[in-house]
Amino acid sequence: MRHEADISTQDPSGIKDRFPCPECRRETTHSILAIVNARHSEEDGLVEFLENYLTVRCEGCGTISFSHVSACTEEQDFMEDGTPYLPKRKKHYPGIDENISVLTEEFVSRARIQEIESLSKGEFDTAKLAQLLVELNRAYEDDSYYSCLFLIRAVVDHIPPVFGKRSFSEITDNYAGGGRSFRDSMKHLGGSCRKFADGALHSQIREKEAVPTREQVEFRADIDALIGEVVRVLKIER
Repeated sequence: MRHEADISTQDPSGIKDRFPCPECRRETTHSILAIVNARHSEEDGLVEFLENYLTVRCEGCGTISFSHVSACTEEQDFMEDGTPYLPKRKKHYPGIDENISVLTEEFVSRARIQEIESLSKGEFDTAKLAQLLVELNRAYEDDSYYSCLFLIRAVVDHIPPVFGKRSFSEITDNYAGGGRSFRDSMKHLGGSCRKFADGALHSQIREKEAVPTREQVEFRADIDALIGEVVRVLKIER
């Protein structure tokens, strides 16, 4: 059997879809970074196979992964109103390990908050930080995503003195205590989160609005890394 394939690339700008994220361990919104399309048919030309090879990036944690979306014209079906459609199959690489437990729906784990609450008083009082994290969990549980953005921004602006810095940007630029992975996580938090929060806080009413979604506030891994480093530093100092 002979196959003739047409290969093409596609501009992915602004295209998003939902895919399983191996880091978030659930399906999240992804930005599509690259698309390669392939179309080939059997020798008689009656059946076509459509393939899309995608490079995608999780909007929450920034993890880059790959997806293969395929369809076959022989499987064409019809909706109730008679509109034809092609069932599509998605295969993601890497997939989510079913043996790994899914992250809880808490934004900040209770264990992290307890670590903050248990710190003895020293140069810094962590009562406000603990309360911000408690309220962040409540907002996340209630799907109050504007509140989540405001509270994440409040946490980010609150903690720089712990690291001997005046602003969060000084942490991302100059703090070396947490290692490279910590710096990368903080750059993601300081960049994407600030843009979302500033847009939500300062934009005036307009004809059409796009309210924030859960994926836009999905900075749980970054906040966990930040709070973990806060705890480590304060324990050393005390």
